[in-house]
Amino acid sequence: MNKYLFKKIEQAHSAYFENLIFIANEVCREKQSEAFEEFTQLEYSEIAKILGWNDKKETLSLIESEIKDDTLAGLLLKYDMTGFLAQCMMPEHSKFMFKEGEERPWGCRVHPGICRVFWIYAESIGELVEKLEEKAEELYVESYEKEKSKLSTSQADA
Repeated sequence: MNKYLFKKIEQAHSAYFENLIFIANEVCREKQSEAFEEFTQLEYSEIAKILGWNDKKETLSLIESEIKDDTLAGLLLKYDMTGFLAQCMMPEHSKFMFKEGEERPWGCRVHPGICRVFWIYAESIGELVEKLEEKAEELYVESYEKEKSKLSTSQADA
C-alpha cells in the first residue's frame, strides 16, 4: 500500500505534504501543535471549505468561536472528523513546452523554492494522497492554461 501511495505522490507534479496533522491526536494534546495553530489562522471561510462545510454566517461564527477558545479540534471530533489535515506545497511551474496541436505540455520548469500552499482534509492517508494528487493536477492545469493564455495574447499583439 505504501509503495502505491508513494507512486501517487510522485505523480502529483512535485506537490508534497509539508505538515500532517492527525486530528484524533490533536484532540488529546494539552496544547495545539504549531501546524494546527497555523491552520486556525486561515480565513474562516477557507477553513469551512477545507473541511467541506458550508460558508453560512452561523458556520463561520462557530469556527471563529471555537478557534478563539482553542477548541476547534474538539469540534471536529464532535462531528466525527478524526482524520488528517495536511498543509501541502506545490512548486511553481513555468516555461511550459507544448507540441504543435497538443493541449497538455510535454515538459516545464519546476521552481521548488517558490511554492503555493494549500490545505486538505481527509479521513485516511489514502484519501489524503488522492486529494493531494487532484489538487496538484488542478493547480498544474491552472498554471499552464495561464501561460498558454499569455502566449496567445503576446503572439496576437506581435
